[in-house]
Amino acid sequence: MFDFHHAADRAARRAAFIRATARLTSLSLTASAALLPLSAQAGRPWNTDDAGVIDAGACQLEAWTEQVRHDGHTAPAYWLNPGCTPVERTELSFGVGWDDDDDTHLTAWQVKHQLRDLSDQAPGFALSLGSDRDRRIHDDLLGDMTFNGITSVPLQGEALVAHVNLGVTHHRDEDHGWETRANWGSALEWQWLPQTHIGAEMFGLGGQRPSWQLGARHELLADRLQLDVSFGAPVGRWHEERTLTLGVVVVSPAFLH
Repeated sequence: MFDFHHAADRAARRAAFIRATARLTSLSLTASAALLPLSAQAGRPWNTDDAGVIDAGACQLEAWTEQVRHDGHTAPAYWLNPGCTPVERTELSFGVGWDDDDDTHLTAWQVKHQLRDLSDQAPGFALSLGSDRDRRIHDDLLGDMTFNGITSVPLQGEALVAHVNLGVTHHRDEDHGWETRANWGSALEWQWLPQTHIGAEMFGLGGQRPSWQLGARHELLADRLQLDVSFGAPVGRWHEERTLTLGVVVVSPAFLH
């Protein structure tokens, strides 16, 4: 029997998330008169990770929406991804999302440990372990597992930085079952304005078609409030399959010590 109350609750939760994101975005735009210098640390909206972590004792909340077009059909998805750095150099995050097209619940988590911080003279290094789970595909609780080595290299100080990821992903292919493949990502991040970074990246899994993405992020309050946007597609498949994202990031002061 169809549970009308449960369906109404799901719809109400989605509506509340959209309203909250809209209010936060409105607040961000209102604050634009107080622009402050941009932090050098990378983050959303790029898929290629950077070697930075948020300050020890601080937390952040990433919220974004994705519009995914596949074979002529566009499906929206929504994500909330809180993260904290409870101890020096180690960042923990756990994301939850849902696909509005078929009400699919999505989860993701990551542990990232910084080996060396990026400076304008020396590269930064980090390691990460994470998981992405889509309950349409994964029967177990872990989902796809990814381990990455992360390098961030200053090319022109912190005004132009290259990020490189290399690792392995154990993932479930809908046609071939479980596979372990090499994963890779490379991104170039340029400080276009004191408050704005733009970037381009390529990323993918070994043996599969790579994807590209262009993105920009704009800090409204230095190290505290950011808006970002990105768009991309698998190489050669822009008309059939592409993704547009719009997000906001809020970072707290250190309060966990």
